[in-house]
Amino acid sequence: MGTCNEGNVGSVPDKFDRLMEPLFTEYFARPENGDLLLSLINALLSTDTGLSRLPLAPGVERPKTKFKRITVIDVSSTRSLDGGKGTRFELSGTAEDDSEVYIDLQTCKPSYIENRAEICSSLMMSKYNSIRTIDKGIVRPTISIWLLEGSLSRRIKSEKVIRANVVIDRDTCEIASDLKTVYFVQMQKDKQHEYHDLRLRGILTLEAEAWLRFLLSDGSADGWKAMDEKSPEIAQKLRQIESKFWGDDLNRYVYNLAEDNEIQWQQNYKYAYRKGFSNGKKQGIMQGDEEGAERITFEVVQRMIGKELPDDFILEMANITPKQLQEYKNEYKLDHPEA
Repeated sequence: MGTCNEGNVGSVPDKFDRLMEPLFTEYFARPENGDLLLSLINALLSTDTGLSRLPLAPGVERPKTKFKRITVIDVSSTRSLDGGKGTRFELSGTAEDDSEVYIDLQTCKPSYIENRAEICSSLMMSKYNSIRTIDKGIVRPTISIWLLEGSLSRRIKSEKVIRANVVIDRDTCEIASDLKTVYFVQMQKDKQHEYHDLRLRGILTLEAEAWLRFLLSDGSADGWKAMDEKSPEIAQKLRQIESKFWGDDLNRYVYNLAEDNEIQWQQNYKYAYRKGFSNGKKQGIMQGDEEGAERITFEVVQRMIGKELPDDFILEMANITPKQLQEYKNEYKLDHPEA
């Protein structure tokens, strides 16, 4: 994880994590940045994962890999059992043939990800399809894209940065369904220097290389080189976004808060795991996690109250109810009678 090195007040830090939720959503969640989100999705799907070489079962179509419009349906935070936090985008994509595809884009840690990805993609598929609509020939395919901060645990190693899962007929080795496709984007900071060579050898496209190096580069100049080559216009817009983001004191505070919160969640997981292991019970892990989560929430909310941030902002950031917020405020007054 990158660390925000402050540098001069109002300037872009020397080092920071572009996958951290406040900044990642600044790039891609705002309506005025729809072109960036469209570029990212098309870039990640532009790399050959081998699906194009697999035969299709009768009536099955190739997964869509090119879109002309992307619409944001919802953006939310996700938690994983290893203490990590990710960002989830629920999207609707219009392909070049005007067909509609639902897209799930998530940033996350790689632990137990393949089982989780299978469950999430199935839930999304069932959300936008029913037996009734499918029987009528109305099918809404889904695509899941997982931006992993690490690599998959596979017995068979591959140089491919982006890998894909589809439903395969075991007897014919055909793609048996086009309802759901899952892509795993393995984002390893220690491997990003290899991306240019992978592109020259056809394993990555220029578009995929540019976005992956940009997101992984921790603010260094290396992240801009491929992006400037791919699209000077997009690179310029990203520079403007970052300059505006880091020039706002509240944004800096929210970023640092998110980073601190992520570190505390990781520490809390280790504490919970040790507690559960020593007791020999899974319940210990769950209880320790809940205790740590409550302690972290209290500390974070207290800091935001002290900063006199708006109530609606605190409710959204801490994911608490108005009643809980009032209780935290009452406790804050007891601890800080001068406030």
